[in-house]
Amino acid sequence: MTLYALALSRLTGLRLYHFKCGWFDQDKYYEFFPLHVVYKKPPRKRRKRPDAEVINAGILSAPSLAV
Repeated sequence: MTLYALALSRLTGLRLYHFKCGWFDQDKYYEFFPLHVVYKKPPRKRRKRPDAEVINAGILSAPSLAV
């Protein structure tokens, strides 16, 4: 169904964003957006948290302000 939606989008000039595919059997109705199948968002990269040792070493090695 996704291939049909892509072909229809190409032929009509309508954006795939506006399509919704659906089908049914004897008991239920199903639908999905073909754009979600074609375009998947890449996983977000996590920022690395600094280790506790690195943080503590930076605090201990800082010059003291006491006179």
